[in-house]
Amino acid sequence: MNKDIITLPQHISIPKNAAYCRHNKFLEYHFYDKYGNILLEYIDETNDKYDSPNIYYKYEYNADGTVASQTQEYALGTSTILYTYNPDKTILTLKEQDWNYYIKFEYDQYGSVIREYRVDERYDECTLETEYENIYENGKLVLQREKEIDMLSMEKTYEYDDNGNVSREIIKSQYMNTLITDTKFTYYDDGRIKTQNIHYDSNVDVYSEYVYISLI
Repeated sequence: MNKDIITLPQHISIPKNAAYCRHNKFLEYHFYDKYGNILLEYIDETNDKYDSPNIYYKYEYNADGTVASQTQEYALGTSTILYTYNPDKTILTLKEQDWNYYIKFEYDQYGSVIREYRVDERYDECTLETEYENIYENGKLVLQREKEIDMLSMEKTYEYDDNGNVSREIIKSQYMNTLITDTKFTYYDDGRIKTQNIHYDSNVDVYSEYVYISLI
């Protein structure tokens, strides 16, 4: 596999000194800089059975390496989300440029989200939208219960490999304890994801294998 097989729209230029990975479901490309920061995502869905439109994401970074903004380009136009951070670099707020509100997060001592609020800037109203119950073993998150206010809640269970990477994620609806997805991961020696297999409750499996190629 080499960079000559990469065909992107003319207005999207491949970042210099980057590497990319491609997985086999939607011909999805991820471009990274030499520090491992993702610069560009391009999802080519024109060959899938639903003939979905292509999606393009571009990321910009602050001087400390945190994401400053994410711009999404799709069939109906563009959308840019702006990030702000707490001193420990956990995300404090997310705001789409055209929204009249922003999303605010609170965290536990391990850095996992425990509450998610919607703050309406027009009326200075803060509404709790989602609460999370996080359960840990040896400092690792093994169970997360997500309760969306006025909506069905979800439960996420995590398993880890010997290197501390998430090897399995099971998502269930707490309503009747039904499976939503069961995802298994494998990794390369450097910790980057190698394979991902998502099993859906409809007995559909989506398998992806990631290949990282240096374009330097």
